[in-house]
Amino acid sequence: MEYLIELGYVQRTRGHGHPLRPAFELTRKGEVVAEWAIELDSILIPENWFIAARTWSLPVMRLTDSTPRFGELRSELKPVTDRALSQTLKILTKHEWVTRGVNTEAAPPEVSYAPSGIGEILIPCLERSFDL
Repeated sequence: MEYLIELGYVQRTRGHGHPLRPAFELTRKGEVVAEWAIELDSILIPENWFIAARTWSLPVMRLTDSTPRFGELRSELKPVTDRALSQTLKILTKHEWVTRGVNTEAAPPEVSYAPSGIGEILIPCLERSFDL
């Protein structure tokens, strides 16, 4: 709860609650984030949450609209390791959230990633998360 308070998403309810069991409420900023989370939940079916709940899945998906290459994704998601990014892209590709495109005419071949399937549906919702 302290982290959510620090982010400005919740606050202690004024004048209510026991000192040992305080009550909390969403701030206006928290309400905006909650509305976004409800929209995201309405897009994803329960079977897709095991993919979305992975640490890097949604941040990677949020950046695929520009058809980035691996190095571009790694630069944008600074703390991500090569292994974590690689595994995330494999899972997203396997479940058809992204497609892996290879430009064989370039030397060396260029690999890029673009949203597909549920990934295309998620992009507008994830782009709104930049404004939260």
